[in-house]
Amino acid sequence: MIELVIVRQESSDRQWLENVYPLYLHDLSEFEGSCYTLNSEGRWQPDYLPAWFELPGANALLLSSSSERIGFALVGRRPFPYLSPDADQRLSEFFVLRQYRRRGLAAEASRMVLERFPGAWELEVVHGNHPALRFWETRLQSWSTDLSVEEGTTSTRFKFTISGCELTPTPAADGC
Repeated sequence: MIELVIVRQESSDRQWLENVYPLYLHDLSEFEGSCYTLNSEGRWQPDYLPAWFELPGANALLLSSSSERIGFALVGRRPFPYLSPDADQRLSEFFVLRQYRRRGLAAEASRMVLERFPGAWELEVVHGNHPALRFWETRLQSWSTDLSVEEGTTSTRFKFTISGCELTPTPAADGC
């Protein structure tokens, strides 16, 4: 079972996220739409991670399974400044460590993240990231009835609505 933990400003979870974030950027850098490069000191630029602890509406979530940290999700919610006018929230970054992939954990984690924040969503996948594109297309086609896909110059943007109840495999006791 996946657990979502809100990463606090000063915590061991934040330190873990700061240590793992470069692995995510390294994975992302192989795709044509990625804007990340290494500087002369070997640090990924631009570094947007500090903003996830400063900007209003920014939510850094740690993903864990069986008490093991397996990845993270960065969700911007109103009044998050990098949000389209017709979206309530944006899944800006989603990452599962390679050793935990292909076990169904990413699918479960993504479902839980989306259910946690019902409403109008947007997410983007950089061009060339075919595994992520297939992952999100498969899930969003079954989870949302109003999915729209827009091709941009560097990415594919998904827009969809999640009620918070329709993704749950079995009805919960509270009616969802």
